[in-house]
Amino acid sequence: MLSLFLIAGLATAAGPECVDCCKGAGLVSCPTRIRTHGPGSHISKEAGAWRVSGLWWLDCDGGAAYDDGATVALAQRPMAGQVLRLASPGSAISCFAQHCALPTSGCLRAAANTGDFVLVRCEDNQMLTEAAMRTKGQAPIAAAAPPTGLNLTLPPPATQCAAGPSLIQAAKAQVSAADAKVRRGELSAAANIYRAALTIDPCSAGGWAGLGNVALLSGDKNTAITALEAATGLKAKDPEAWVLLGRAQAGIGAKQDAIRAFEKALEISPDHPSAKTERDALLSSQ
Repeated sequence: MLSLFLIAGLATAAGPECVDCCKGAGLVSCPTRIRTHGPGSHISKEAGAWRVSGLWWLDCDGGAAYDDGATVALAQRPMAGQVLRLASPGSAISCFAQHCALPTSGCLRAAANTGDFVLVRCEDNQMLTEAAMRTKGQAPIAAAAPPTGLNLTLPPPATQCAAGPSLIQAAKAQVSAADAKVRRGELSAAANIYRAALTIDPCSAGGWAGLGNVALLSGDKNTAITALEAATGLKAKDPEAWVLLGRAQAGIGAKQDAIRAFEKALEISPDHPSAKTERDALLSSQ
């Protein structure tokens, strides 16, 4: 269940790349300023909701400021560092993560199976300190443009699975067809078919893993991470999905997360050659 945000309105700042990213995903607008729960935020329970008082504003240029008077009410207790995204869809926050500067040691990550995002330390997923929040980082280096016509928009997180074996089998057939497209290098067609599979069964781990693989192959590592975290959350015993997740995490410099993903793959398949080789390479680089 998505959090219910009761206070609306979101300021924006210069961030043309972020806005272009959102337009490319079919969104009308894109937040180039976001607010988060963070150090100094206070949480209280009131009338069946959770109130957060004291919020952090992050601009696309990397500036961050704490607003002691800001407040928001949520349907659920917020996670540490949660982005209070109001009506902004998850794909808009993914665009912010891809194109905007964050605090130096911070990473903006999707929380598994909730549809929410958190701003945490890259190395251990813990809340940033106040000093870290105020340390301006660099915007990500622009990734190479994806293949012409490739749409990497992700469906919303699964809230209800397909009802009945016939629909589940139909989704699996779509995943198999998309896998064949990937093997032939037809990434755009594959992405569309994976999305079709997820329309039939939003809980298709193969559909999420396939979209993650397409995103990874096209260089969009943040979108790959979001999709692959959904895949591993739905099917934790798939070593290939864990390996793909590890590669995407390693690609954004989240070495510890990548090591853990490769180790998950090895727990499932101890002789998996790629997982062991890639994990050991990361361990030796520390």
